Amino acid sequence: IAVSGEVQGADALTFSGTEMSAGSPMARSARMTSRVIDVPIGSDGTFQVLHTLSEGLNVLRFIAMNRKGNIRRRNFRVSLDSTPPTRPIVRDGGDVTYVADELMANVSGGEDKESRIAQREMAIASAPLNQPLPPGSPDILDWKSIRYVPNPREGNLNLTEGRTYYILVRVRNNAGDVSETGVSDGIVYRVPQPPVIQTVSLPDKTRVMEGDSIDFGVEASDPQDGQMAYRAFLNDVEIRGWHRSESFRWVPTTGQFGLNRLKIEVKNRFNLIAGRDVEVFVLRRPPQPANPSGEPS
Repeated sequence: IAVSGEVQGADALTFSGTEMSAGSPMARSARMTSRVIDVPIGSDGTFQVLHTLSEGLNVLRFIAMNRKGNIRRRNFRVSLDSTPPTRPIVRDGGDVTYVADELMANVSGGEDKESRIAQREMAIASAPLNQPLPPGSPDILDWKSIRYVPNPREGNLNLTEGRTYYILVRVRNNAGDVSETGVSDGIVYRVPQPPVIQTVSLPDKTRVMEGDSIDFGVEASDPQDGQMAYRAFLNDVEIRGWHRSESFRWVPTTGQFGLNRLKIEVKNRFNLIAGRDVEVFVLRRPPQPANPSGEPS
């Protein structure tokens, strides 16, 4: 027996079948065991039945027997999906982004248990700062199909300072139904700014003695609240490379008497640098007085 199905309306299938054993007399009926009904077989050796489907997966079993008692069994699996997928939940990674050419989202939800997801789509829209997303089609990126990954991203953008961007995601199931659109809560693009140096502190202001260990520190802040690195120059010669510590040590040596220019630089994660110069006067250490005994001191 061969079984085929054709959708009739939203929730029904018409099944038909024929006896495939050549030369075997046809039975008077076939049986669809999901409803335990006998189906009459026509004079041309075919049968038909109209079956109302249930939501989700339907497994229909057919049994046919000819006059010699030979039995054939066939299963027919079909899913009814009359509901759209659930709405995706979209998160855009925070309140502010400092990347001008890319947006990334975290997407969850957007599921369909009946016929599963066939396609996921993403779009990007924008609005002025502190204003809701306006109605209408997306103005930054039109709807496009994306891979089914938890963190889709879109590059080659040209974001505008101070503007809010919304990431939109929708899914489509294998029945062609589209979910409600999931929308992120909005992320603002800001042009990253360099660090700000508040102070460079020395133990005795700007006058130090040859041979002394001089510890100095830097107080700085980053507008983006990120990590910073520090380095130091003495008379345009680097004396310490980039380092996470904001504290330095310098031991003035012979040849550095007089006025020296100490430069401190601070760098943030966007490689933006701020600098501060401090003039340091190095005093020559007075000679040791002679030992009256004539012996070395």
